[in-house]
Amino acid sequence: MLAIPKLLDKKFYQYYLLTFIAFLFHTYAIAFVILPLFTVRPWGWRTLLLLFVVFVIVANFESVIGSFLDYANEQGKDIAEYEVFDNNQINIFRVTVYAVVPLLSLVFARYLGGKKGEPAYNLLIHMSIISFAFMLLGTINGANMFGRMANYFEVGMVCSLTWILDRVFTKESARLISVIAFACFFGYFYYAYRINLDFDTSYYSVTLFQFIKSLFV
Repeated sequence: MLAIPKLLDKKFYQYYLLTFIAFLFHTYAIAFVILPLFTVRPWGWRTLLLLFVVFVIVANFESVIGSFLDYANEQGKDIAEYEVFDNNQINIFRVTVYAVVPLLSLVFARYLGGKKGEPAYNLLIHMSIISFAFMLLGTINGANMFGRMANYFEVGMVCSLTWILDRVFTKESARLISVIAFACFFGYFYYAYRINLDFDTSYYSVTLFQFIKSLFV
């Protein structure tokens, strides 16, 4: 997140330096190299091209990803296939939650603007779209890997939602929408931890102290 202001200020050397440092901690941070391409207005040709590529991969997941892994291995980049083909899929309910901000930005595009003078808006909306795109890939396979990659761009969704509500709706209607959103997120939380217990079972029955202790074992 420290890299984002550098990108908005067009300090690309500092941006890529921070991205590289993040890459040393977690490999998936390398996905941030694509963000400078998405400071333009959302839902232009770059957005549509991104989604087109994602849908092509979804439709031909095994062959496309398999070819990519073969190429990476030929280049000496050892990518564990079990992370991609682990037979785990992201719950479609979870993907739907990630689709909310991209859909709002598309439906209300004429009211939101996102002109050349608003690079922060352009970037954050695109981050929410990229996050959704990774989640969509995870519905086929590799839920853990694609879910983690989506997390790197999730801040765009969080920051954009309130901005969209503030600009599109009146003060009274925004309050109503916020209440509805709260109810939906609560329902999502209840579904995850009371109905679909496999959603996150590893920490379901441990105390906070047990969790912290497990980090040092």
